[in-house]
Amino acid sequence: MKTLYRIAIAASVMLLGSFWAEAQDFQTGYFLGGYQYAYRMNPAFQSERGFFSLGLGNSGLATNSDMGFSDFFYSKNGKTMLFLNDKVTSEEFLGNINKDGNNLNLGLNLNVLAMGFWSGNNFMTIDVNLKSNNSIMLPYDLFRFLKDGASGSSTTFDLGGTGLKSKSYGEIAVGFSRNINNFINFGVRVKGLVGLLEADIQYQSLQMTLNRDKWNIKGQGQAFISQPMVQVTNDASGYWDYDNIRKWFNVQNIGIAGFGGALDAGVSVNILPWITASASILDLGGIRWNRENSGKTDEAGYTWDPRSGEAIDVMGGSGSSSGMDDELDQIKDAFKHIYQLKNAGAGEPVFEMLPFRVNLGLEVRLPVYQRLSLGALYSLRNGEGFDLQEGRISLNWTPLDFISLSGSTTINNMFKSYGAALNLHPGLLNLIVGVDMIPAKVVNISPLLSGVPDAAKSFLKIPTGDLNMNGFIGLSLAFGRAKVDYRRRTRD
Repeated sequence: MKTLYRIAIAASVMLLGSFWAEAQDFQTGYFLGGYQYAYRMNPAFQSERGFFSLGLGNSGLATNSDMGFSDFFYSKNGKTMLFLNDKVTSEEFLGNINKDGNNLNLGLNLNVLAMGFWSGNNFMTIDVNLKSNNSIMLPYDLFRFLKDGASGSSTTFDLGGTGLKSKSYGEIAVGFSRNINNFINFGVRVKGLVGLLEADIQYQSLQMTLNRDKWNIKGQGQAFISQPMVQVTNDASGYWDYDNIRKWFNVQNIGIAGFGGALDAGVSVNILPWITASASILDLGGIRWNRENSGKTDEAGYTWDPRSGEAIDVMGGSGSSSGMDDELDQIKDAFKHIYQLKNAGAGEPVFEMLPFRVNLGLEVRLPVYQRLSLGALYSLRNGEGFDLQEGRISLNWTPLDFISLSGSTTINNMFKSYGAALNLHPGLLNLIVGVDMIPAKVVNISPLLSGVPDAAKSFLKIPTGDLNMNGFIGLSLAFGRAKVDYRRRTRD
C-alpha cells in the first residue's frame, strides 16, 4: 500500500502539462465506418443498426501534457534518478519547467449503459455515463523551491496560481435524430446530470519566505468540496488534517453532490453523393454544486519550523544520499505544510457551466470507391481559462462490410499527435478499440520503486515524451437489419 501511495504522489507531481483534460469522446471515430457511438460527437449521426451495451460500452481515459517523465527522471552514469537528486543541476531541471504554470490533467469517460434503435426515419438513443474531469495546477516557483530550497539565490517563492479542480458526475442522455430525403440529418441529445463529487481549491496568492529556522507562508486561497459523505476534519492546530484524509469519508452519508442538465445538437448534410458536411455543439449546460465543505487560508498566515515535526530535507538540496522513496516523501511533506487551510463550514451552492465543444467536419469519399474516404475535423473545446483548437485529418477505410479502419493526425495550439481505430461490426457484435493520441516511447519504472510485486512490474510503464494519450474500447450487441449505408450517412 505504501508503494502505491508513493506512485500516486509521483504521478500527481510529475505528469505535468498546460491544459485541461476532458472526459471527451473518441475523435478519431468521427468518420469511422460503422461506429455506433458517433452520435456522441454529433447527435445527427445514425447507427447502421440498433445496438445495446451494458457495462462494456464505449469508454475512454485521457491524459494531456506538454511535458513527460523524462523532464523529471534523469539518467546519470547509468543510474536513473529523480530531479531532486544533487547530481541533477537546477539549470538542467528548471529549464524544462513552464514558468507560466504547469498542470496535471486526467479525464475519464465510462459508458455504463447504451442503447440505440430505429423508428421509421428516426434514430433514438439512450445512454448512461460516468464522467470525471480533473486538473492540478502547479506554479513554477513550487518546483524551484523543491529543487533549490533555501540554498538558491532567493528565499522568497510565489506560489499563487496553485489549484485543484475535480468534477465527477453521472449523465443520463436521451437522443433523437431524423433523416430527411437522404439529404440532411439533424439531431439533439438532452442530458440530465447528477453531481457525484466536486473539489475546487484555488490559491489566488501565496507567498512563502524561508529563513534558517522556519517557513513563513501567507496568502489568499479557498477550497470547496461537494459530497455529503465528505466531512473535513482538523488537526491539533486547527488546519485541515491531511494525514488522516481517510477519516473525512463516511460512506453511510453518501449522497448527491448536485444536479444539472445539458444539451447537444448537430446536423449532417450530404452536399453531393460523395461529400458530407457536419457540425455539432456539445455540453451546453452545467451543474449546481452543493458545496457541503469549504476552507480558507489563515488571514494571519502560517509558520512552520521543520525542526519541530517531520525532518524533511527540501531546504537546500537533497538527494545525493536519499533514495527515490525518501525524495517522494519529501515532496508529500512539503505539499502538506505549504497548502494549509482552515475549516470555513458549508459553502454557498454554485452553478458551473460544463466545458462546451464545437465540431465541424467534412468527409470526402472516392466517387469510384466509396469505401475509402478522407475526413477533416475542426474542434474547439472550451476549458478552464483557455480554448483548445485542433484540426484532425483522418483516412478512413472499410475494406469489408464488417471491418472499418481509421488513422488520423492532429495539430492543435498545444501539441501534435496521431490516432488509430479498428471497428469490427459483423452484425451481432460490435467491437471498437482505438486511441486519439499515441505515446511514442515508454520506459519501465519498477526498478525505481521498492516493494513492487513481481507480477506488477511489467505493467509499470510510462511515456518518456509528451504525455498525450486518449484511449477507447467498447463492445456492444447489434440487432435489426442495416438501415444506414456506411459509405454515406444516408438510409438504404
